[in-house]
Amino acid sequence: MHDKHNDSKNSVDVKLCRPTTMSAVNVYHSISPQCKKAVGEYFRTGNINENSIAYEHIHEYLTICSSIHGLFDLRNICVKKLFQNLSKRTMFEIFNLADEFDLSEVTVRCADEIVDSINHVNMFPEFMSLSNSQMEAIVKSPQCKSKLCFRDALYQWWQFDIQNRSDVYDDLKHKVNNKLFPTSKKSSDGRSYLVTLSLCKKNNKNQFCPEAKVIDVLQEKEYSGSTKKTMEVDKGFAACCLQRDASEPPYIFLSGGIQKSCRKMLEFDVIMNKWRVCSYMKYSRYFHTMETVNDKVYVFGGKSGEKNVSQIEEFDRKKNSWTTVGNLKWNVHSAVSAVCGDCVYLFGGKLETRDNVSVIQVFDSKTKSVETVGYLPVECSGGRCITIGNHIYIFTEQCHCIKYCTGENESVLLNAQPDSRRGFGVYLSGTNICLIGGLDSQQNSPDCNLKYSVHEGTWTRFPHRSDKGQEIFGQCLVKIPNDIQYIPFS
Repeated sequence: MHDKHNDSKNSVDVKLCRPTTMSAVNVYHSISPQCKKAVGEYFRTGNINENSIAYEHIHEYLTICSSIHGLFDLRNICVKKLFQNLSKRTMFEIFNLADEFDLSEVTVRCADEIVDSINHVNMFPEFMSLSNSQMEAIVKSPQCKSKLCFRDALYQWWQFDIQNRSDVYDDLKHKVNNKLFPTSKKSSDGRSYLVTLSLCKKNNKNQFCPEAKVIDVLQEKEYSGSTKKTMEVDKGFAACCLQRDASEPPYIFLSGGIQKSCRKMLEFDVIMNKWRVCSYMKYSRYFHTMETVNDKVYVFGGKSGEKNVSQIEEFDRKKNSWTTVGNLKWNVHSAVSAVCGDCVYLFGGKLETRDNVSVIQVFDSKTKSVETVGYLPVECSGGRCITIGNHIYIFTEQCHCIKYCTGENESVLLNAQPDSRRGFGVYLSGTNICLIGGLDSQQNSPDCNLKYSVHEGTWTRFPHRSDKGQEIFGQCLVKIPNDIQYIPFS
């Protein structure tokens, strides 16, 4: 007897296995034997054994599904397998499969998984390589609303390929939580905060963690900052801030130290209030100097044991890697440094004999070259600099006050500081340069701070804005957009 039911079933099978183009046939012949067996069984019976579909062959099965219309059961099993194998380890791989084969339900799940792990994966090459459409899918994830750190991740992704991602970035940045989002690149306006970093003893042991104080430069208000007590640093560390203007998120770096942390590099994300341990420097060092030029961090000089370090190292934040880019002409520690344009100026410092020198060394960040360009009127070491236009004002721990002109390569001694102190900080307030904190020759906190008038060339004293001053091991200037109500380390 003729079985109408079987005829109907067979007609469905024929429709399912009829390739729509010759490429489908080629795809079928190119897949592995395991896949051919499972797909052949599917073509013959209209059924497929889910257990025969292995995750490692999912790409082949999805390729078949995209080449032959109507393989809904196979596609659904593939989607199920992807869900079963979705994890922190596989999420980028599965996300790429979902993007390639237009698996919208898988795309949504992967986007949620990536956002949930964003504080761990935001610098991964896989994250930086995401396509524009994938980033659009991620921003649609509801979890973005509760992940403030995604703001920074999206910014870094855009910076990785500005040319091809700017249009998408301009659209997406307004769709995430933008309370603390960077402003337009064209805007350099913002409030300046001086962050000074001292040491705080941990648990009555010979261990220290960073302690921060923050000064609103415009209003001259001082705030105590909260820091992570588990981040250990030592005396002799250096600090700097990687930020070209207020439109970019600021990152504070601490490097080196006398004891265990002599090669350590710590990063503090100011906006996210989060610490990260970066790749270690190639050379241990303390009493060194650290500066940022454009988007790179550079370390100069310092000591390692009883020897001075000559190597100059460059840190690339995006790659989290160090490169040796040159050597100092004079191997010194405790030099005073400043940035002017693309160059870093190093003034004075101490030799291995502990003698101070007056040499001026200049590092060109473009050519990676170092030159000795002249000498200061006095030998000096330790202190801080302030750059105003093409003039650098140098304040040393020997009470010197020196003005150096980068254009003329000339320096002149100004009125000396009225009080002797070391480990102080400096900042520019209008036409005045303020010296704050530090210790006097008796290891005590001075009774007041100092203010130098650039126009009048005179010194005045002004009171501490907190209970007392303290020895400052590192400082940096942080800029926050005017439309953002935020204080660093708050």
